[in-house]
Amino acid sequence: DEVTIYTPTGQTNYFYYVGGGGYPAGWYDSDFLLDPGVADNIAIAPGTAFVVKRKGGVAFNWSLPSPTTF
Repeated sequence: DEVTIYTPTGQTNYFYYVGGGGYPAGWYDSDFLLDPGVADNIAIAPGTAFVVKRKGGVAFNWSLPSPTTF
């Protein structure tokens, strides 16, 4: 899978790596070859635009949860 997060200064792409080749499974920054740091703890701030691109796996429906209070 791949996630693109947009900011006022540009965008950053993250991808999920299944592991192997000396690197553990997890989310990585698109600059993986330059700086192979794990990006498992990157937060998507409320109101931030992002795109999720599914690369495989089973289909699913993603919906916003209902608010608990009004």
